[in-house]
Amino acid sequence: MDKLKFFESFIAAVETGSLTGAARQQQISQPAISQQISALEAAYATKLLHRARNGVSLTNAGTLFFDRVNTILKEHRELEEDLSRFSDGVTGQIKVTTNVGISQFVMLDVLNDLQAKYPDLKIILSPEDRVVDLVAEKFDLAVRSGTMGKENVVGRRIGSLRSVLVAKPAYLDELIRPRDPKDLQSLNYIQYCANDDMLSIPLNHAGEITHVPIKSNLTAQLPALVFQALENGMGYAKAPYFMVADAIEQGKLELVLPDYSPLTQDLFLVYPHHESNTLRMKVFLQSLLQKMIATPGIQIPKSVQREFSNQKTSIHG
Repeated sequence: MDKLKFFESFIAAVETGSLTGAARQQQISQPAISQQISALEAAYATKLLHRARNGVSLTNAGTLFFDRVNTILKEHRELEEDLSRFSDGVTGQIKVTTNVGISQFVMLDVLNDLQAKYPDLKIILSPEDRVVDLVAEKFDLAVRSGTMGKENVVGRRIGSLRSVLVAKPAYLDELIRPRDPKDLQSLNYIQYCANDDMLSIPLNHAGEITHVPIKSNLTAQLPALVFQALENGMGYAKAPYFMVADAIEQGKLELVLPDYSPLTQDLFLVYPHHESNTLRMKVFLQSLLQKMIATPGIQIPKSVQREFSNQKTSIHG
């Protein structure tokens, strides 16, 4: 019996409230989850879960077991992190989630850099605009913009993300090149599903925030669709500067109301339990921060740059 794996299945059943939910989270079959929990009950000679059609619940013994097993798994993770410092190389796996834009425009270079330097390090990247449950879905790290999320996590701010309003020059030539925020009512706004500006866009002008009403008949589910709509002259859009910097420089896109800027978003590193101190996490974060520092529109404070550049990543260090 792989008790650690069985412990994880038991925790998943309790946290999701069902064997089916645990099976989905553990990526095994529901009968396998049931067998694992039954094996634990047989091994410890006590009933741990009440099973019913509407899900599972803890017995009195199961409540004690749940608390103790959580502690065991936490200590096991910490043991793995401590022992990784004595490894003869950067190995293992990091499961990380970022929003779709950062995944496409930032993370690819990070993955290429890490693959070249540390071929035994495996990165599982999940592009998600939703705020995923890091604990339930077993992520080691999330890179989030705007918010850390509402779940019980550990996080820290590492910088900020600048956004701009853009459109195809020909689209503005045909309709109007706005000089004032009220002119935006003459243009169509290309809405991105992950943004919360359904009725208006808050714009910063000389330190004063103005909420500008928008007119929109298109909501795109992917950044690539926003770009396609911009290219087709279907309206203007708000986008992180790093996603449109090249297109602006090449004249394919133009800044709309350049003196008015959408509000900057904070950037966060978010962990499910505590900040990881493994060697593999250190080299991952150093590569990520180096890429972000070099990315237009992403601002990383000097204090954060110094902190990550000074971290030791040498073997046995």
